[in-house]
Amino acid sequence: VFCEKPFGTDAMGVKRFMAAAKKSEEKKLTVVSGAQRRFSRDYQDTVRKIQDGAIGDVRALYAHWIDKPVLPIKSPELRKKDWGEMTWQHRQWYSYVWLCGDQIVEQHLHNIDVCNWVMDAHPVSVVASGGASWRPNAPEFYGNIFDHIVAEFVYPNGARLMSHCRQFPVGSYMNVSELVVGAKGSSNGHD
Repeated sequence: VFCEKPFGTDAMGVKRFMAAAKKSEEKKLTVVSGAQRRFSRDYQDTVRKIQDGAIGDVRALYAHWIDKPVLPIKSPELRKKDWGEMTWQHRQWYSYVWLCGDQIVEQHLHNIDVCNWVMDAHPVSVVASGGASWRPNAPEFYGNIFDHIVAEFVYPNGARLMSHCRQFPVGSYMNVSELVVGAKGSSNGHD
């Protein structure tokens, strides 16, 4: 079973997915996610080297998805008069948290997944903040997602992941990358 991310945009949705995945395992079905970097040979080889100690104990990780908006925001003038609110939100799905989970779930998840993969663990805590700096303040047309989110994740061994995702208009600084810092060196996750 191929499942594209996000598996859920809230805790209830994720729990529902996890229960379905468990049933799939009981039926001897394979569940594969759309975590794109896990299918890249460069990432596979590099993560294996890191886990085998090539850069020493991992001390810190950095993940960035600093890019332009994934989908253009539709102008309110494009909303047809016979569209109800649900139709409008589904056509603007990337602008509503309940549909996309915000950019940290929809896009930046790929970077965070690489870091979790490198660590072979999930974070035990997180502190985050975010907001909307450039998106027009008209949620009825432009949705309710943030345009920037910064988070600090802590792994069981104390290593920290600094995570930054941002979607600003074309022409702004862009950087989609990971950096893993170890006691003996560093890696971009696919070098």
